[in-house]
Amino acid sequence: MRAAVSVVAGPVDDDLEEAFRVIADAAEAAPDRFAAAIAATIEDRSGPTGASIVNDAWLSSLVVAGGRIAFSDANLAIAARAPEFADAALELAARVTRRRAFAVLPHGGKRFIAVAAQGAASISWPLPAAAREALALPSATAILVFAPRFGGDLPSLIERSFALTRAEARVCGALFEVDTVEEAAMRLAISPATAREHVRTILRKTGSLRRADLIARITELMAGDYLRSSERTTLLREAFGLTAAEARVADAVALGLTVPEVAQRDGVSAHTVRTQLDAALTKAGAGRAPDLARLVCELCALAAWTSCSEPRRLDQQRLIAATRMIPAPGRRHIAAADYGPAEGMPVLYFPPGYCYRWVRRALVTALNARGFRPLSFDFPDSGLTDAPEAGADHIFDAVADDAARVMTALKLRRTHLFAEFGSAGPAMAFAARYPDLVNEAVLLMPRAPSAEPTFPGPIERVWRGLSASPALAFAAYEALRTGGSSRYLRWIQTRISNAVEADRRAMADQDFVDERIGEMLASGSRSSRGMIALDRGHMTGWPRPAGIGGRRWTIAATEVEPFRSAETTEQQWGWLPAVRFVKLAGAGRLATHTHAREIAGLFGKT
Repeated sequence: MRAAVSVVAGPVDDDLEEAFRVIADAAEAAPDRFAAAIAATIEDRSGPTGASIVNDAWLSSLVVAGGRIAFSDANLAIAARAPEFADAALELAARVTRRRAFAVLPHGGKRFIAVAAQGAASISWPLPAAAREALALPSATAILVFAPRFGGDLPSLIERSFALTRAEARVCGALFEVDTVEEAAMRLAISPATAREHVRTILRKTGSLRRADLIARITELMAGDYLRSSERTTLLREAFGLTAAEARVADAVALGLTVPEVAQRDGVSAHTVRTQLDAALTKAGAGRAPDLARLVCELCALAAWTSCSEPRRLDQQRLIAATRMIPAPGRRHIAAADYGPAEGMPVLYFPPGYCYRWVRRALVTALNARGFRPLSFDFPDSGLTDAPEAGADHIFDAVADDAARVMTALKLRRTHLFAEFGSAGPAMAFAARYPDLVNEAVLLMPRAPSAEPTFPGPIERVWRGLSASPALAFAAYEALRTGGSSRYLRWIQTRISNAVEADRRAMADQDFVDERIGEMLASGSRSSRGMIALDRGHMTGWPRPAGIGGRRWTIAATEVEPFRSAETTEQQWGWLPAVRFVKLAGAGRLATHTHAREIAGLFGKT
C-alpha cells in the first residue's frame, strides 16, 4: 500500500511497472482504504511537492544575502530602493527557517504579498537566471512578489477577458491599486460619479455582486490556479496568523460574500462575523474588504506556485490571451478560449479532458490555415469554470448549456463541432439541445454509451478501480494535483500512446511531452470533481439524443481502437444525420497533434 501511495502522491525511484501493479491491486481490493491512505499521505507531506502550472507574468523576484538585497528584477528595482519596502523584505528573509514564510511588503501606499524561502527550498520556483545566480551567495533567500501593478498590462487583460470597454478596464485595473472608487477616479482624472457608473457596469458585465468578488475573479484568471477552501483557510492561518474562525471569514469575504451572508452560512451573529473580519483586516494589514480579497487571492496564487517541486509550463500567456470569462446564472463563470480570427467560421472544440479550453498549437494552426476560428471552454468544475448549479440535469446537458452560453456571449449564430473520445457525449447533447446552432460535426475516436476505454495492462485495472469508487478517484486526482510526479504521468502517456509510429515520434519530442503533461495538470489545478462527474456521466449511461442538429456528421477513426464495444462503428453511429466514416491513416491517440491538417480538412468551408 505504501508503494502504491508513493507512486501516486510523489516521485519514486522504484520500478514504475511494479509500483503500478501495486496500485492496481490496491484499487481493486480495498479502494476506500487506498483512498484514505492517499489522503493521509497528502496531509502528512511537508515541504514542496508535486507539479503545477506556473504563470509568471505577474511575478517579481528579489534575492537577499548578507543582510542586503543582492538582486531585484526590473519590476522591483524602484521598490527595492524604498526603505520601507527594503526593510520589510530584509525582515521577511531574516525570519525564514526551514520552509517558506509569507509577509506583506509595503510600497507607495499599497501592500503586496510576498513569499520567501532559503536557497535550496526555492530551487523549483519560477525565478529568472540572474536570481538563480544570486542564490549561490552564502545564506541567500529568494523572495517572490505577486503584484499585477509591477508587471504585465492588467487593463488590457481585463478588457479582453471580460469584454469591457477600454475606459471600464482602466477603472477595473485601478481598483487593484487603490482602496476606494473615489481614489480610482482621482488616479484616472475622471469624476467619482463616472467612476461609480463604470463600476456598476463592470459588475453587471462580469456577473460580480461586489468589488471583492470581481477582484477574486480577475486574480484567479491571472494566477491560472486554484486552491480548495480547506487549503485556503490553512494558508491564511499560516501567512497572517489568523484563528480558524478569522480565516474562514477572510476566505469567504475574499470570495465575495457579505457579513450577513457569512453569518447565515456559519450560524452566528453578524456582530461576531464583523469582529472576526476586523481582526483579519488588522492582522493582514488590509484597509477594507476588497483589499483583503486582493491579498487573499494573491496569497493563494503564490502558495500554489511555490508549493511545488516540479513546476510545469503550459504557455499560460497564450492561454490567458485567448481566455474569455463569461458570467452565467447562479453566480457562475465559464472560462472559454477564443483563438480567432474573429471573421473565421467557428469550430467549437469538446476535448477529451485535461485543460479543456487549451487547444493544441498544431490544431489551432491547421484550423486557422483553413479560415476557421477554434473555440473551447472549461467544462463545469474544471479549469476556471464553476461547478454547475445544484439540481442541474445530466452533466452532459450542463456542459451543453455552458457551450450555448459561450456561443451567445461571443455573438455566434452557428458553429462546427469537434469532439474527441469521451467528449462525444457532451457534444451530442449540445447538438440535441441546440440543433439550430450546429453546422457540421466531427467526432474523433468517439466513445459510445456502451463502449469502455481500453488501456494497456495494469492501467486498465486502475481505471476500473477509479471508476468503481468516486472517493478513490477524487483522492487519486488530488494526489496528482498536489504532488504528482511528471515521471509517473510520462510513464502512463508513453504506454498509452505508443501503438503507431506517429505517436511514438510525438512522445520522443520533449517539448510536446512537457505540454501534454501540462495539459493534464492544468485541469487538476481547479478541481478533480469535474473530471469525475464526466466519468460518472458515462458510466451511468446516456441515451441516444433525438432531434440532433448538424447537416453532416463525420466519425473519424485512427489506427488504434481506444474503446471496446460489441457493436461495429457503423452500428454505433450510423443513426447520425448524413453520417460518413473516415480513417486517418497512420494516426493514433495523438491525432490532434500529429494529423491536425487532416482533421481540419474534414470540415466544410461554410
